[in-house]
Amino acid sequence: SDTAPVLEAIKHDETGWLTDFFDADALVEKANALLEDKETRARLGKAARAFVLKTYDLKTQCLPKQLEWVVRFGEALIKDVRPQCATDVRAQGSRPRQRALCQR
Repeated sequence: SDTAPVLEAIKHDETGWLTDFFDADALVEKANALLEDKETRARLGKAARAFVLKTYDLKTQCLPKQLEWVVRFGEALIKDVRPQCATDVRAQGSRPRQRALCQR
């Protein structure tokens, strides 16, 4: 369907065919056309597979991006905690977890 999440992965006539979300007749028509057109079906399928492997592969794309996000998130957390460390640790006593965060 021609909706925002799908548009991220499907480019019309490159990696698939798009139809209006509410147009059931158009969906049936395009599905039937693909069933009857082996060459187009193969071309779109090959391009779609290549796009997904390039864009969403777990090892080369998704996991490295997720790990990068986790590192940035952790660094931001530490930056937010550090300024409070000196006063918090002295005021509340030196608990092991607070010492570990403050020493980084």
